[in-house]
Amino acid sequence: METLIDGYNLLMKIGRLADKLRGGEIMRSREMLLYMLSRSKRKDLNAATVVFDSTRLKLGKLPPPEGTTWRVKRERSGTVGVVFSPPGVEADEVIKEYLEERALLKKTERVRLVTSDRALASYARSLGARIETSDECARHLVGHRRPRHGRKTKHERPEPGKELAAPSDEEVEAWLRYFDMEGDAAFEF
Repeated sequence: METLIDGYNLLMKIGRLADKLRGGEIMRSREMLLYMLSRSKRKDLNAATVVFDSTRLKLGKLPPPEGTTWRVKRERSGTVGVVFSPPGVEADEVIKEYLEERALLKKTERVRLVTSDRALASYARSLGARIETSDECARHLVGHRRPRHGRKTKHERPEPGKELAAPSDEEVEAWLRYFDMEGDAAFEF
C-alpha cells in the first residue's frame, strides 16, 4: 500500500505545527511534520510520500525542479518521501497527476491518500484510491507518542472538538539544541 499525503493539509490539523505555519515558520513546521511521520509506529506513514505546495516556499532558496514524471522536486527525509510541486502548480494537481498515472497502471486501489480536501478526496475515490482524513492521521501521529507524566496514553483518545497537541516550543527548542540546529535554518535530510 502506497501512502500519499497532502502535506500542508495534514500539517494544519496538528495544533502547534499549524500555529508555527501561520506564524511564518514554514521550514520548522514542515520539518517537525516529517519527523513525526518518520517516527510513527505505522509503517505506511514511515514510507509515505508527502506533497507540499511550492507556492508557500521562498523559491529563491530552492533549486529549480528536476524533470521527472511529476515535474517536481523530490527529496527524502529518512524513509519519508518529500515532493514539492513546481512553481505555480498546487500540490493537489501533482497528487491528481500521480493518481491518474496509477489509474493507467490499474494500481490506484493500492494508494491511500491522506487529505481533508473534499474535492481532492472525491476525485481520488473516483479513481479507486482509499482515503484517510487528515484529522484521522493527525490523531494517530499525536496520539501514539510516548506517554509522559500527566499526559494521556496512546489508548486514550482526545475529546472531540479539542485541538491536537504537537510538541511544545520548549521541546522543539530542546531538539534543535540537541542536533545543533538554529530556528528555521534549512538542513539536509
